[in-house]
Amino acid sequence: FNRKKHPITFTPEGQLYYKYLQEQERLYHDVTRKITNISNLNSGFLNIGVTPTLAFHILHKILPKFMNLFPNIKINLIEGNSQDIEKQVLEGKVDLCLNTLPLWNKNIQYTQIYTEPIYLVVPPQHHLYKRIQQNELNSNEIMSLISHDHFIILKDRYGLKQIINKVLETYNIYPNIILETSNVDNADRLAISTGVLTFIPSSSTEHNSDAIYVELNQSFTNTVVIGYNKLENLTKASDQFIDLTLKQFN
Repeated sequence: FNRKKHPITFTPEGQLYYKYLQEQERLYHDVTRKITNISNLNSGFLNIGVTPTLAFHILHKILPKFMNLFPNIKINLIEGNSQDIEKQVLEGKVDLCLNTLPLWNKNIQYTQIYTEPIYLVVPPQHHLYKRIQQNELNSNEIMSLISHDHFIILKDRYGLKQIINKVLETYNIYPNIILETSNVDNADRLAISTGVLTFIPSSSTEHNSDAIYVELNQSFTNTVVIGYNKLENLTKASDQFIDLTLKQFN
């Protein structure tokens, strides 16, 4: 490292060595994919990248069945934001990523799992709660009355956040953001407990909550997909995981 510069940078020798390590890691992941194919699913690896919210809502419905069908395939879970897991797909570190549209990288091909509505969460403490509860306001009127309200918002680098940004832009909402989170379920529960607003997909709504969930226009939806590198062939394990996921949700 060159410690005379701030932040610290690689020396030419360090940069060369770093590139060498990256290439070795790429070769390792390439070999493990080939071994998985050659073994006909009797051994091998499946590296799955997933966002925290989708890990919570999807994996428990798929992984137990997959592991029962293919007990000799070792599964590695890599959790991160949408941009990070897409990057790891392109680097060969991840075989598949569970993500939401829109994707960040054009070299990621995807298979759609499901599409769901997006809701505005209005907790009981909010000043519009009773009017909404009594059906005094339609969705457009609600949106016009929250242009400078307090919000809990999903952090950047997530596909869903790009949809939320479009919602804010469409309705000229300039949120007073009191907190950002990486987990949509956290956003829902924190918004309800603090009395502020947030946006969540339908899978994160709580049926036993007193909050009102206002469905947004159908042009704003949350689409969940499985992404993979379009320049690489899928392994047999990846194909089986995709097939199992589609059967589960369709």
